[in-house]
Amino acid sequence: SAVNLVEDLVFSLLPLTFIRMMRVPMREKVIFTILMAMGLVASATAVVRLTLIKGYGVNSDFSWDNSAIVMWAHLECYLGITAACIPCL
Repeated sequence: SAVNLVEDLVFSLLPLTFIRMMRVPMREKVIFTILMAMGLVASATAVVRLTLIKGYGVNSDFSWDNSAIVMWAHLECYLGITAACIPCL
């Protein structure tokens, strides 16, 4: 999971190198930056999920521990899909 997180961060920050050099109005640059930031928000949910995994199995009720991990994993997927689909809109 940590390797996937690093890949997400690299691929989210990579477009910033060419957004600065684009010859488009500032408004469009800001929109592109916001779209790229949505990928970073999805990466932030992965960080939360990884911190929850450290505490998995501490309690005797595994389903209680697993519910928060699954919720953050699904939220990460949903945010990633949303960030990928918004530019087409």
